[in-house]
Amino acid sequence: MTSSPAEPPLNAGVVRSMKGNKGRGTKPELAVRKALREAGFLMNRCMRVIPFDEDEVQASLKHFDDTVRMIETNVQSETRNSKDVMSHWKGNPKAENCTACDAKTFCPYVKGSFPPTVP
Repeated sequence: MTSSPAEPPLNAGVVRSMKGNKGRGTKPELAVRKALREAGFLMNRCMRVIPFDEDEVQASLKHFDDTVRMIETNVQSETRNSKDVMSHWKGNPKAENCTACDAKTFCPYVKGSFPPTVP
């Protein structure tokens, strides 16, 4: 993969201005770094610190487990009798689910909300 050459600067004034900008160590940057360090954050880490709530984590894990359990139950039901696939799957018609679902064009739960498309 080849990279395109950099665009030339607009004019000599822009070049002078950009060269005059300090990249690091400005007063505002140092103030922000100090405040973050005092709050327990380190700027040189290669990670994003996201606060979380233990109750939210547990609720998310329960939701995930419930979803996996529902899918596994439906797959087992379909495996036992696969003559009518749709009778084994309970619908959960939400936009984020239907968009990713392969059965959206013939699903009885959404009744034509997703017409067939050609890639």
